[in-house]
Amino acid sequence: MIATGCEIYGFVSLVSGLSAIWFLTAISLERYRVVRLSITPSMSSKSQTRVVVWVVWMTSGVMATIPLLGWNRYVPEGVLSGCTVDYLSERWLDRSFVFLLLLVAWTAPMAAVLFSYMYIIFKVKRSRKELRQLSNQHTAFSSPNRKTGTRVAMLVGLWAISWTPYALVVLVSVTFSNSVLTPLLSTMPSVFCKASACLNPYVYGLSLPGYK
Repeated sequence: MIATGCEIYGFVSLVSGLSAIWFLTAISLERYRVVRLSITPSMSSKSQTRVVVWVVWMTSGVMATIPLLGWNRYVPEGVLSGCTVDYLSERWLDRSFVFLLLLVAWTAPMAAVLFSYMYIIFKVKRSRKELRQLSNQHTAFSSPNRKTGTRVAMLVGLWAISWTPYALVVLVSVTFSNSVLTPLLSTMPSVFCKASACLNPYVYGLSLPGYK
């Protein structure tokens, strides 16, 4: 019964974590698409949005189901306050799944988020420069540019603070010695991940003018 409860907790946690990561990645890519193609957000059809939502939830569910089928497993972590995939296992079969998670749940999304928001900053700065040249105004870095840079730094910073500590703990466990990871050290990164679920709606919502 305890193992079943741990598996349910681990499954729900992994589905929630993966979907949160991929939804935030989808938001950043959508913002990149809007800026890149010079379109309005309203031009994205509801059907496209439904497809993205469906793909994210289905993929998250499939990935979370894999440990239940024998490729890795769900075990108590840290101070035994929760369950997650067994990233402390020394079996290469288990570690291969952890490496897969590091790739699809941190490395690739982080690259997509950084690329998207860095492109937005570049595009905004170039647009403002062209406008200044057209109007023959030689002003300093404008307020809209500063606001854009601040928003991007806030969004990317929240992403990094939320997920990078957990990724580093997992990376250390599968590439170096598990002995350096104390129960408390293993638990703290998961706290950041769970806290991000509370902060993301406010940070991402308030960064949208329409929401405010």
